[in-house]
Amino acid sequence: MCAYRILAGLMLAATLSAASNDYSDPKTWLCRPGGHDACDVDMTTTVVAADGKLSRETWTADANAPIDCFYVYPTVSTDTTPNSDMNRTRRR
Repeated sequence: MCAYRILAGLMLAATLSAASNDYSDPKTWLCRPGGHDACDVDMTTTVVAADGKLSRETWTADANAPIDCFYVYPTVSTDTTPNSDMNRTRRR
């Protein structure tokens, strides 16, 4: 039990001392409007109907969309610290 409390305390200290993310820095974002990044890919897809018929569906962004938002689950980082350092490396 004592080891658990020490570990929990160390994790809390690491979390509290972690630097805040600078969201004004474009490198902080996975995707940004107008950028050439992870979201700048062809999203054309094949639709398979119930009868097995295939059709091609192309996708285009809605330039007048009121929002453009998605959520990336935060635990996808392979950093060994409680919070990601937000630095991109080959292993990520």
